[in-house]
Amino acid sequence: MWHSLTGLDTFARYSRFSAQTNCCNEQTLCVCSQNCVEFYPVFLVTLWTCGMFFNEVVAAAAGLVYMVARQIYFNGYIQSTKKRLTGFYLTLAALLSLSVLALTGIVGGILDKYLYIHI
Repeated sequence: MWHSLTGLDTFARYSRFSAQTNCCNEQTLCVCSQNCVEFYPVFLVTLWTCGMFFNEVVAAAAGLVYMVARQIYFNGYIQSTKKRLTGFYLTLAALLSLSVLALTGIVGGILDKYLYIHI
């Protein structure tokens, strides 16, 4: 059970296959997919928080940028690991902007409710 939750079982399955056939495409695909899965909970939390506390349209636009960036990351990682950096940096920028906007919305809500300061 634990191996299937952490992805080690899938990784071990693909790495054995890759070692037998001398082909690294399956292993690269497995690692890239696992990287995308690891970022997904962070993306969902920041997207929902930004949408609830800041603005839904801005959160949706940043979410679209995130999804395009992950696709660029995935395609770049499959071609060459050095080509993944553009998509990775765009992913981080989208997550950072979602986080900052969510924090801005939370602080604005606290200031509005408790200190009667309207931003």
